[in-house]
Amino acid sequence: MSLPVGNTWSRRRLLAAAGLAMLTACISPRRSLDSSSIATGKIDVGDGWSLPYWDTGGTGTPLVLMHAFAGSIESWPEQQTAFADAGFRVIAYSRRGVGAARPITTPINHANDLERVLDALGIRRAHLVTVAGGATVAADFMISHPERVASAVFACSLISFQDPLLLAARKAAAPARSPEGRRLPAAELELSKAYRDSHPEGTRRWDEIRQRAQSSGIAPRAQTNEVTLEAIAATGVPILLIAGEHDRLLTPQMLDTVAARLPNAEPHVISDAGHQVHWEQPGAFNALVLDFLRRQPAS
Repeated sequence: MSLPVGNTWSRRRLLAAAGLAMLTACISPRRSLDSSSIATGKIDVGDGWSLPYWDTGGTGTPLVLMHAFAGSIESWPEQQTAFADAGFRVIAYSRRGVGAARPITTPINHANDLERVLDALGIRRAHLVTVAGGATVAADFMISHPERVASAVFACSLISFQDPLLLAARKAAAPARSPEGRRLPAAELELSKAYRDSHPEGTRRWDEIRQRAQSSGIAPRAQTNEVTLEAIAATGVPILLIAGEHDRLLTPQMLDTVAARLPNAEPHVISDAGHQVHWEQPGAFNALVLDFLRRQPAS
């Protein structure tokens, strides 16, 4: 369903879960995921670090799920089967520092780790499906290696911590990013009120995953590139931008700011969702991502 709301909405659509249910019905699975075929283990990325991962296998195009800084390998219960059943080889891994026993003070270059993960799994090129902080990692990687990224999905993320316009947009359009907003409970900040009220068990599960992931805080980050929207656009990689209608960290208006400077991107807003749109509205999220991926050229 397309709902234009003023001039700033001319390049994006507000997609209700009901409308995406019809889209989901048009997506027929090509195979059924056999849980016994899912490989699990750890990938050595150097410096004494091994990152846990799972890999559904198969001969489909690789699709890498990249979690938020409030998440981990556990953050994709509704995506693993949906994307694998649609014919993709689906991979997820926990980034360095997730669930660490003690705080990490040395900056981590997560984009370099992503390259090592792909190399270890023999993946030349993949779709990158990211949420929140996962997008900052993917953007840094794709600026260095655009030939290795078939497409990118950036959900609930401003993508760059360096772009001057986006830094200003953070302050102007998202009061939740203020020190006062950051003192709110994590679930209140990242999950919509409607979801928290109607899904107490899902809220509890999400917060348990977040607590395990952030047991020692968020490690400092190092980047290979200056990540700006111009540098991302120059890669030519097709991009799907997603925001939640009630996201307090990436408002729909901020999505417009991003989309206006990424000619290779299509923006969408999923209704009745907050910052963790893939968790709150998995059916709508999965259908939107699959529709986008199916429209990309074959690798």
